[in-house]
Amino acid sequence: GDATHGDLIDKIFSKERADERRTWINETYDETASVYGDGDATQNEVSYRDFIDKELIHFSHYDNIRSVPSAIDGLKPSQRKVLYACFKRKLTKEMKVAQLSGYCAEHTAYHHGETSLQSTIIGMAQDYVGSNNMNLLRPSGQFGTRFVGGADAASPRYIYTELSPVTRILFPEADDRLLTYLEDDGQQIEPNFFCPIIPLLLVNGTRGIGTGWSTAIPHHDPRDIVDYLRAKLDGNSLPAINPFVRGFTGTFKESKTSGYQSIGRVSEKKKKRVLIEELPVGTWTDKYKSYLLKLREKGTISNFIEGHTTTKVSFDVEMTNEESLQELEKKGLEKAFKLTSNHAISNMHAFDHHGKMTKFDRPEDIIEEFFPVRLQLYEDRMSLLKSEAMYHALVMRNKARFIEKVMSREVDLVGGSISKAATVAKLATFGFDDELKLYEVRNDNALRHKMKIPAKVERDKDSRFDYLLSMPLMSLTEERINDLRKDAEEKDRELKNIQETSAEQLWHRDLDKLSPYLPKSEDQQ
Repeated sequence: GDATHGDLIDKIFSKERADERRTWINETYDETASVYGDGDATQNEVSYRDFIDKELIHFSHYDNIRSVPSAIDGLKPSQRKVLYACFKRKLTKEMKVAQLSGYCAEHTAYHHGETSLQSTIIGMAQDYVGSNNMNLLRPSGQFGTRFVGGADAASPRYIYTELSPVTRILFPEADDRLLTYLEDDGQQIEPNFFCPIIPLLLVNGTRGIGTGWSTAIPHHDPRDIVDYLRAKLDGNSLPAINPFVRGFTGTFKESKTSGYQSIGRVSEKKKKRVLIEELPVGTWTDKYKSYLLKLREKGTISNFIEGHTTTKVSFDVEMTNEESLQELEKKGLEKAFKLTSNHAISNMHAFDHHGKMTKFDRPEDIIEEFFPVRLQLYEDRMSLLKSEAMYHALVMRNKARFIEKVMSREVDLVGGSISKAATVAKLATFGFDDELKLYEVRNDNALRHKMKIPAKVERDKDSRFDYLLSMPLMSLTEERINDLRKDAEEKDRELKNIQETSAEQLWHRDLDKLSPYLPKSEDQQ
C-alpha cells in the first residue's frame, strides 16, 4: 500500500529516524540481495520496498564503511588505500599529490573520483592545530592552516608529500606479511585493516557521517596511550588517557555531560582591551573573526586588530568602554567571548576487528578492542621468525655436510659417470633433507594457510636436492664448510633469542623506537 511506502521512504530520509535506520541496516542487510533476486533482469518495475531493502541498503551499508573508521588502525578505507599505496611505492621521496592520487587509484582499485582521493591525501598530511596529532604523510607546500580549518590548501598539482618518518615506526614493515589483504578482480589491494603499534584512532580522533550512524572521536595524548599500553603489557595499574591537541595552547577540562571542553586563552591587556591568543579546538580563526564582527555591529566591542601567524591566533580587542569590560568579566571572559567548545565522547563509533559497527563508551574501550589484535600480531611475527631461523640453519648444515661428502669423494659430481637420478638417490640414503622437508620447516608457522608450497617440489623427484647440487664448484671448499657452520650457529643463537623473547617484549621495543616522535612537553600549555 502507498501509506506503508510513504512511511518507508520517510524512515530512510527523515533526520529524526536515525535509530530506525540503524535497526533497518542491522536486520535487513544481505550482501547478496538484489532487486533481480529471481534472476529476471528483464522486469521493468520494482516496488519501493524492494528498491529500498535490496538496492539502496547497499549504498547505506557502504556509506558507513566509507565514513566510519576501524578501531584497529583508525583509518577509513580511502585513507587505508593511500597508506597501502605509499608503502607499496616506498614513498620516501616527495611526490605531487595529484600524481600520488593516480598511483593510488591504480594500485588499490579505487572506483571513485581522484579528487576525493586527493583531499584524503591532503587530510592525512595536514598538521595545523586541530588536524592530526601524528600526520602519516609529510606536507611540503600549502596543505591548509587553522585559519579556515585546512580549506586554504593549494591545488594538488602544486603540493608534494611523502611518508612521515614516524609512519613506518607506527606500522612496522615486519607486519606487512602478516596482514589479511583484500582482492579486487584478482588484484591484491589494501588489507582489511593495518595494525599500528598504538591505536591511532585515539591519537588523531575522527569525524564521519554515514547512514544511521555517525562518529566523533576527540584527539588524545599519544604519550598517555603509550604509558597505558606499557602498563597493560606489564600488568600494572592503568593511567588516565587525557585529551591533547598538538600545538594547542589553551586548556582542557572535563565537561559536565560527557567528554571534555577545550578552552581558549583571553587576558585583560589595558583598561579597555583584551587579548585573545587561543581559540577552542576546532574553532577556525576566520569563523571567529565573523563572530567578532557581529559583536562590533552590536556595539559590544568597538574594534579589534588581528596579528595572527599561520599557527598562532591573536585578536587584540578594544571594548566600547570600561563598564562593558567589567560586565563581561562578571560573566567570565572565556564564556563572554565564546572561547569554550564541547568535545563529547557519547558518539564514538568504529568498526571492531570483525568489521562490526561498535559503540565505544570510553577511550579505554577502544584500546581494549585494539590490544589483543596487536598482541596476536607479535605472536605471529615471532612464529615466522622462528621458522625462518630453523629453516636457514637446516639449509646451512645440509650444505656443509654435502661439501664434506663431495670432498671425500663419497658424492661424485665431477666424474660425470653417475646419472642425476643416482646421485639424488645417494643423497637420500645419506639422510640429507630434501626441499620438501625444508619447506615443511619453513612453513611451520602462523602463516601456514597463506603460503603455498611450490608445485615443483612435489612434482619432480629428481630436483628435490637442487639446492645442494646447484652450488657453484668454487664454493666446495674447507673454508666454506667453516663459514656455513658458523652461520648455522649464528642462526641457532637467533632462534634461542626469539624463543626467550615474549610478544610483550617485542611490543615494548617497538614503543621504544616511537619515543623520539612523541610530543615534547614544551609542545603543550
